[in-house]
Amino acid sequence: MSRTLATQNYELRCSNPSCNRHNPILAKSDGIKCRCGHVTTIPAHFYPGHAISGGSIESDWQAHLERARIVGCEICGIEPEWARPLSAEENPSKIHFYPSSALSGGSIENDWARHRQEAKIVGCHICGIKPERPLVGKTTEERYAELQTRLHGAGGAPIYGHGPNSPASITPTPTSNDSVGQPATTSAISPAQAAVSDGGSHSLARRFKRTGFDTRGNDYKLPVFPPAEMSELKGVRVLVISADGPELPEIEVPIEYLKARGAEVVLAGQDWIFQYRNPAGHIVIAEWLSDAISLKMDTRMSDVKLEDFDALFIPGGAWNPDMLRTDEVALRLVREAHRRGLLVASLCHGPQVLINAAFDAPEGQENFPAKDVHITGTGSIRRDLTNAGFVVHNDDPVVYDQTANLLTARDPNDLGPLCLRLGQLLRQALLAKAPHFRG
Repeated sequence: MSRTLATQNYELRCSNPSCNRHNPILAKSDGIKCRCGHVTTIPAHFYPGHAISGGSIESDWQAHLERARIVGCEICGIEPEWARPLSAEENPSKIHFYPSSALSGGSIENDWARHRQEAKIVGCHICGIKPERPLVGKTTEERYAELQTRLHGAGGAPIYGHGPNSPASITPTPTSNDSVGQPATTSAISPAQAAVSDGGSHSLARRFKRTGFDTRGNDYKLPVFPPAEMSELKGVRVLVISADGPELPEIEVPIEYLKARGAEVVLAGQDWIFQYRNPAGHIVIAEWLSDAISLKMDTRMSDVKLEDFDALFIPGGAWNPDMLRTDEVALRLVREAHRRGLLVASLCHGPQVLINAAFDAPEGQENFPAKDVHITGTGSIRRDLTNAGFVVHNDDPVVYDQTANLLTARDPNDLGPLCLRLGQLLRQALLAKAPHFRG
């Protein structure tokens, strides 16, 4: 193996020239063994849990690299992240950890204290904090196991953070709940009742066996479209809004279809991913339960000016719509898109966002129409759509309601007809130079 970070892309394959197998290989402590029986000379210096249970050695390799980023790996030549020099782009003053307390209504001071306590164990190159005690394990796996014991204790209970500067000893700062416009209230819960552990819910995962199976779900057949003309949708601008967890084909196929025909596509994400996530602006792309890939968004949703766009697209996925439907910025964009006459398109779980946009609009906003508007979506949300007042179609792969200028589809199996209808509607708008499409 190369002793550089380039090993991240290294493919561990059988070196037997007569082997015609392309299945994932198995790993053993004395080397890598292919299912054809050939043993290579590459040492396996990490635990190949997924491979042994029938999964992929690449999954194990990625897990090893992630651990090596924290505790290092002498064989790969990877230093732990805390030991690497600060790059020119990294600002020591930025928040470079997940602000769990602050985002859930606590205080940022609590999060800083938690981060400093953890940095005493794992280090932090941005803060310039080195671990107080070196990890003494010989292998990456041993060091990582020791690290987990230091963080969470041998029995899963935290063993740090009980001093005067620990997160648990800091009194949370009362804050107002701006999301619902209500002032903070004083809790009657006693300190004993309100006490929480320092370790957090992540420590619970140590009690369970790691998955060794494929969590990507259905491998959907991708639609094949007629040859594209780059001038077909030239001049059209489409806004795509998404939180974490859009289903991969539901966001990529429509974007690829539109761009191949000359449309400009802008991706807008929730504001917090640009402030707190590192790297900034990235969302997780879901393949059912798998969250191994990401996508860089172009802008914050709060910075979008809808007068610059012709259509709004909301991808589905089980996670993404559930987060967008409680995001007031996303709901404002959906309501404003309808008010301006933009084409609104969505599929699968995506129409859940329309349900919330159809109710409880703040002063100055109009609810998205639901009563007598024709719609479809995945089977699990159709009862919800009916209860909201929509006219739900169960058997039609694609439904277009001209009155609401709303285009919806059932699920990823209907991406072909959805994209074709989307392209048709956008072409018609360009040809007719409809006022509500071109300002």
